[in-house]
Amino acid sequence: MTFLDGERSAPQEPAAPFAAAPGPDPKPTVLESMGGPAGFVYSTIPVVVFVVGNSLATTAVAISVAIATGVVLTVVRLLRGERFASAVGGLVGVAFAAGIVALTGSAKDFFLLGIWAALAGFIAAFGSLLVRRPGSSSSSGSTSMTSPAGWRSRRSPWAPH
Repeated sequence: MTFLDGERSAPQEPAAPFAAAPGPDPKPTVLESMGGPAGFVYSTIPVVVFVVGNSLATTAVAISVAIATGVVLTVVRLLRGERFASAVGGLVGVAFAAGIVALTGSAKDFFLLGIWAALAGFIAAFGSLLVRRPGSSSSSGSTSMTSPAGWRSRRSPWAPH
């Protein structure tokens, strides 16, 4: 029935004149690329197993148990439907760290990959700040300027706000 037939329809809201078009998907955060909080826990378990295994048995046993734990967790993550890269990435990291330990014979070197990765991340972040092109969009001061990159034109870090 229509309005002329005696029945009124519910008022419709006018369309927004400046509706924002959906933008590109934002890049995933580091935590999201690991598989979220569960992925963070999954990547920690083989490390804890390695440390406990090394304190209770030989380094070879600790390597074997850590890799076996990584394989089991990778299979569980794949069966749960997690992204392939997130699930297998943890296993690759454990295998690489275990390979370093097997080559050097020192259990301390299991953490060498993480230490060097953290150092490389720091160097990249610090270097990007030195050339005034930070890799993060959440750099301090960028929201207080009129344009998103307006902070680049200000040379003095001590200029009054």
